[in-house]
Amino acid sequence: MLAFALLWRLPRRYDVIFFTSFVVALLGVAALALLVDERAQPGAAGLPPTDRRWAEALSVFTDAPLRRTLILATALSLVTISDAFIYLLIVQRSHASPQWLPLLYTGTAISFLTLAIPVGCIADRVGRRRTFVVGHAPLLGAYIVALGGFNWWPWNAVTAVVCLGAYYASSDGVLAGLAGGQLPVKGRAVGLAWVATAVSLARLCSSILFGFLWVRAGDLTAVFTFAAALVAVASAALRTRVTERPLTS
Repeated sequence: MLAFALLWRLPRRYDVIFFTSFVVALLGVAALALLVDERAQPGAAGLPPTDRRWAEALSVFTDAPLRRTLILATALSLVTISDAFIYLLIVQRSHASPQWLPLLYTGTAISFLTLAIPVGCIADRVGRRRTFVVGHAPLLGAYIVALGGFNWWPWNAVTAVVCLGAYYASSDGVLAGLAGGQLPVKGRAVGLAWVATAVSLARLCSSILFGFLWVRAGDLTAVFTFAAALVAVASAALRTRVTERPLTS
């Protein structure tokens, strides 16, 4: 919201946006450093040696269902277009001003916050894995809007952020529960960290690949390629089974 307001008042002054973002981040780091009291965890003095800690970190992959979940999440992330590219396509094809871009991020965040709890309830009823896979369907809706299938500004942008919010609620919001249910209590934190790392790296690679396809073949070919790959991966995932264990404390 702040970035949108600044661009509204100072069009194309992106240097002001970056500086403001830096100042806000600096204030956040200062608040963490000065106001948060870090308490020593019980048993922290007797931590195992480095080699043993690495062995414990890698031991989470001995569980077959978790390995399949990790592969599934990584594969879906590799064929996912970054929301930044989707926003850029919508703004370009609608001939809208670039100052609207920050507001699209805000709209997606609001949509995610609105849908996270309902989607979580659905996941508890029908299964976290099925919700996670099927939850990529709204992403295809965002692709259609981005390509101009519904080119009526600003309602195309509203439709896209709702689709992206539903996608994030079904993917990021459900993946932690899916993976957490397959992890032992002792290794749950490190296991979730592995999943988050794999998904982040896959999304980084997908952004690089999509940008390359966009430059070489055009945005239409790039979006259709990723959409076809997403449908293929999701269809294959729905035909496989992954055991879901209930979360234990």
